[in-house]
Amino acid sequence: MKYGICSIIKNENLFLQEWIEYHISIGFDMICLYEDFDSLSHKDITMHYNNVYLNHISSIGEENLIETDTHFKGCFRQYALYKWFKTNNPYDLDWCAFIDIDEYIRFDDNYSLEKICNEFNNKEGLYIKWKMYGANKHIDRPIGNLCDNYTSLSSMTDNDGEIIYKSFINLRNISGEWINMHCIPGLCNTLGYHSARVRTHKKMWIDHYITKSWQDWCERFIKRGEENWGCRKLDDFFKHNKDMLDIKSELYKYYERLKNKTNI
Repeated sequence: MKYGICSIIKNENLFLQEWIEYHISIGFDMICLYEDFDSLSHKDITMHYNNVYLNHISSIGEENLIETDTHFKGCFRQYALYKWFKTNNPYDLDWCAFIDIDEYIRFDDNYSLEKICNEFNNKEGLYIKWKMYGANKHIDRPIGNLCDNYTSLSSMTDNDGEIIYKSFINLRNISGEWINMHCIPGLCNTLGYHSARVRTHKKMWIDHYITKSWQDWCERFIKRGEENWGCRKLDDFFKHNKDMLDIKSELYKYYERLKNKTNI
């Protein structure tokens, strides 16, 4: 079987190499990346891997990028890409994970990519649950590997209504259509239940480095605009990092200084 990842990327140069090398190391045969509009180029990173394919989002055709109401403001191109990729399977994959660059697929000690796909090969795919990680009290972006720097789980234990999974689909067996960037109805969890609501981090899950440092969190809002980053707000950082609430006022001053410096 051929295992792949599909992801839309934008200005991910800081963390892309670590993410690519990790997922190749656990058995993915190819990684299919689509640069969004106005993104910096990632070619200097991807050119070193013969199983990483770098494309531009426009390559899927203008007719597939017409904005539709997906209930996720600002995310329609991701939705459009996933829908097109699932329908066309351009790299002739058997299984494909649809994840972002801040998400790392993990297995417990008794499982691997091959074993999980063999076990569920008669299914349409899997909902992969998130384990969310916070900032580890980092204000400035630390030096070194992302996975080494962020080891503390998010303090948002009740998930506050957020979707807490991504999809890993069997492209040879899928019949349903995407309803958003996370979900195709008919998938099951790693317990075999056709439910996205049953939480399990057994067999397979995603480590989601959702905030990283306060600097990283701020820079995303500054670059994308405070009113245009999906459903997340700047203040959501503290849902995941309650251990930094005591310095919230100082962190907002840091944000204003960073924003003013960026606008110079």
